[in-house]
Amino acid sequence: MRCIIDGRGLSDPQLDVARESAVRAGFAPGEIVVVTAAQPHLDDSLREYGLTILRFGSTLAEKTLDRVREAIHHHPRARLIYANSLVQTGSDASIVLRRVAWSPQRALVQDFLGPAVFVRPDVLSESQWELLRVLDVHALAVSLGFEGSDVVVHEDLAWSVVREYEQDQARDQSSMAHINEVLETRLPGWSVVPEDTSAGARVRRPVIEDALVSIVIPTRGTGGEVLGQEQVFVVEAVRSVLASSPDAHLEFVVVYDTATPKDVLDELRALAGDSLVLVEYTRPFNFSEKCNVGFVHSRGNYVLMLNDDVRVTSERFIEDLIAPLADQRVGVTGAFLVFEDGSIQHVGHWYAGRSPRHAMITQPAHQDGPRDVLLLDREASGLTAACVALRRETYREIGGFNEGLPSNYNDVDFSRKIATLGLSMVWVHSARGYHFESKTRIGTVHEWEHERLHARWLVQGSDPFWTHGS
Repeated sequence: MRCIIDGRGLSDPQLDVARESAVRAGFAPGEIVVVTAAQPHLDDSLREYGLTILRFGSTLAEKTLDRVREAIHHHPRARLIYANSLVQTGSDASIVLRRVAWSPQRALVQDFLGPAVFVRPDVLSESQWELLRVLDVHALAVSLGFEGSDVVVHEDLAWSVVREYEQDQARDQSSMAHINEVLETRLPGWSVVPEDTSAGARVRRPVIEDALVSIVIPTRGTGGEVLGQEQVFVVEAVRSVLASSPDAHLEFVVVYDTATPKDVLDELRALAGDSLVLVEYTRPFNFSEKCNVGFVHSRGNYVLMLNDDVRVTSERFIEDLIAPLADQRVGVTGAFLVFEDGSIQHVGHWYAGRSPRHAMITQPAHQDGPRDVLLLDREASGLTAACVALRRETYREIGGFNEGLPSNYNDVDFSRKIATLGLSMVWVHSARGYHFESKTRIGTVHEWEHERLHARWLVQGSDPFWTHGS
């Protein structure tokens, strides 16, 4: 084992502190290698060793070498392991900065790996070794992430010490070029491009050609006053999709209750024309069953489940939701939804404790969010059924929505089933709309719904993709 200290840009006193921390971590002085601006590349002779790399001028926590060895034992297939950090809050006090689980879509834009990373050079390809030689750990992780879900791994222990939360978010612009080289071979047409936000970049994805998107909308044909106007929800949902994505190849499958007014159905026919499929639903309310009935009557190779009380506001809404599904690691995508007052309704589920919930719900939507979470596409533990897009074969493979959960938690169950396939759930920050949730039903969660959910899925103590609290 060797410890590599990235000393480029560090002063001599800073390098001394880093070396001392490596010794306290368990490395012998002869096992410590410092990379400097004068010697910016790793020597090929290091390829035979496991390498613990220290970045960003941080220091290693005490006994880190033992923790690294334990992690290697626990994750035998891992080629790159990253870990949490201790944040110094005083002379002797610190708190743990938890990092998210490996998130391939988020990693395209954000280096969240932290200062201390272990890499096995002996199992890297030549192109991956070249990335490591120049210490582009970020691009290396992106490349390795295409090789399996257990190749890049997060270890939930602290290996490094940082002085402030933002220290480990330094952005190396050269990584963008290296990541784009990886994408050129793995996902042709995808690229990471600069963006004038604190996130610094965004992912550009091509439109998926020849995609028929079936939009399944369960409805009762109800209306109400929103944004100062009386309207029928399902009609405006369809109208907003058509306005946002006029060039998309769409099919609208509207599953309507028998009591839906005839003039609502007539207006839908006038709006959507031949792209409309109307399916009457005659049974007592069961949201999950209505979604599944709509799926059976759909034809698209992509399916978007959409609540009738969602109003699309962004351009290219459909295209932005469908594009990430070209990456076969992605199982389902969801949108950035806000309440009528503009506060956050959905930016991903947060699973911690007994009751699943929405992260950042009712908080202001016009913010970057902790660690720029509102500025980038990223993995989540779950997504709201109000708006989820997925490949047809994925919906079929998981068996659709659980009809034993007719009202609440069906989307949590849906998300958990996606996860069992080894696929990710990706929240797409650029796909935006209103969700007038409180206008269409009164949300009441029953104890039997809790019990049924927990009988199927273990309660998580903490959410691996959301580390910021509420």
